[in-house]
Amino acid sequence: MKLYRSSGFTLIELILVVAIIALLAAIMMPVIAAARLRARVAKTVQLADTLKHACIMYNSDTGSYAREDAGSPGPANRGLTIDYGISGWDGPYIEKELTYTNKDAGIGYMGPGPSHTPLGGIRNQLWGYDLDGDGSLDKPVNSDGNELILEWAWENEAKALNDCLDKDIPGDWRVTGRVRFALLGGGWPAGLGTISVYLIGGS
Repeated sequence: MKLYRSSGFTLIELILVVAIIALLAAIMMPVIAAARLRARVAKTVQLADTLKHACIMYNSDTGSYAREDAGSPGPANRGLTIDYGISGWDGPYIEKELTYTNKDAGIGYMGPGPSHTPLGGIRNQLWGYDLDGDGSLDKPVNSDGNELILEWAWENEAKALNDCLDKDIPGDWRVTGRVRFALLGGGWPAGLGTISVYLIGGS
């Protein structure tokens, strides 16, 4: 009588296949995460560049600095997209209004809840910036100018954006150069904070 081997897999073979798949997944997950982060940073850099040029044009036309608040429908907070009587206004300066869930922001747009502001928008007063990393503010706090605010962003995202825009600036990356980052603290998750990116202005 002939004995035939089953055409199915043995338990050891199945365990080996599962182990190989798990190993490949463990290797690939960090690679995929890094690629996604690079893509988000690239989108943020592109958005910041677009908004910088829009703010330059607004300032050239009106002699003032625009405010474009992602969370406010009021015309006074939509200076790049709505004409509310500012002398010299010749916009719109951007194609569409900034919104909470504007995925063009790249990073900082996925908040922990619908009531939060993933994309803060453009402020017309500055946090204060040490652009050259020498320890003194080149752009004073509350001076007139424009900065892009990205709320509910993770620290690793802020660091990646800083490495892209400020890689040669000395000092603490969180407070020097064009990119600033402030942790939320309190009861918020560790590493969650607000990014600000200097655009134009400041005295």
